[in-house]
Amino acid sequence: MIVGKPSPMIIEASVARMGVPIEECLVVGDRLETDIAMGAKAGAQTALVLTGVTCRDQLASTPLQPDYVLENIGAIPRVVMKWDESS
Repeated sequence: MIVGKPSPMIIEASVARMGVPIEECLVVGDRLETDIAMGAKAGAQTALVLTGVTCRDQLASTPLQPDYVLENIGAIPRVVMKWDESS
C-alpha cells in the first residue's frame, strides 16, 4: 500500500471525513509528479503554483497538466471565487 504522494489515499480519506464531493476540492502544489498527479488521480481539480519546484517551461513537455497554473498562492481565492460564481 502506498500512502505518500502521488497516491490519492490521503485525499480520499480527507474528502470522506469532510463529507464534500471530490469535484469541489482543489489540490494545490508545486510539483507535477507528486502534488498535481495525486490530485488528478483522486479526481480533484488541481492548481500548480510556480513559486516552487516546477516552472512554466516544464509544462510544455509533460502530458500531466493542472487545471490551473498560478503565479503564487495569492491567486487561489480567484480560482475559488470562479467556482462560487458558476454554481
